[in-house]
Amino acid sequence: SEDEFRDGQIFDAHCHYFDYQQKSEGTSCLLAAMKKCNVGKAVVMGNPFKKAWVEGEVPPVHPAFDDGDLYGFSATDWKLHMALEALGPSDRSKLVFSVCGLNLGDRSSAHQLADLIRDLPKVGAVGEIPLRKGLLTNLELRGAADLDHLQTAKELVKVCARQAQPLPLIIRCNATSRRTWSDRRKFQYLEELEDVLISAGPSLPVLWVHAGLFNGGTWDGFEDELSRLLSTHSSLHISITPDLLTQHKARLSHDQVIRLVARFPK
Repeated sequence: SEDEFRDGQIFDAHCHYFDYQQKSEGTSCLLAAMKKCNVGKAVVMGNPFKKAWVEGEVPPVHPAFDDGDLYGFSATDWKLHMALEALGPSDRSKLVFSVCGLNLGDRSSAHQLADLIRDLPKVGAVGEIPLRKGLLTNLELRGAADLDHLQTAKELVKVCARQAQPLPLIIRCNATSRRTWSDRRKFQYLEELEDVLISAGPSLPVLWVHAGLFNGGTWDGFEDELSRLLSTHSSLHISITPDLLTQHKARLSHDQVIRLVARFPK
């Protein structure tokens, strides 16, 4: 039927349903936007953090515009589950449910993930899991902060991998710092990403959101780094997003993106 996913349609691999106030325009708006943009299927997730409203008469419109913390909001998965389960079968089939309300500063998050998979039907993916998100990482309340977040990510990998049908893991990890450090290697956060990829092994799909690109930073040689990562780790996939495609003199050009897609079509 015309509601089924067809060749030529777009697959949106990470669609956030809630903003940082855990508000949404709803499934009707989402489905209408998907139809308008020729998106046949989308992986939809909540938001693992909520922005504290600490000042002013209206809630903050951006998570980094004031001193309010971002705190873990695990209820985001249950809220999204309820919204999706209210849909009819045809509309529900267009949306893949991904759970993301997991705090990497809390070593119990792996147990929480196992409980979510057990208790919530139709979980099709895990993430977006934030490893490095620049300014937002500095605002997040993560328990032990950077001390344990990588170990927790590896424990989430184990939970994803041991399912009868391994659950793809969606990761957001900046490739480098916004600052230039003379005593650190270029693209220093790739070490953390590779630690996760090694723990995932070849059988667990890992989607890296827009290859860790962002406005700013220094990106000379990044195409070679991406080629190395994709050649080395067969489980790694990169999503094509506006952040990846937007022309910027310091980031990847369209020609570079096309070369990568042609070389690594999957």
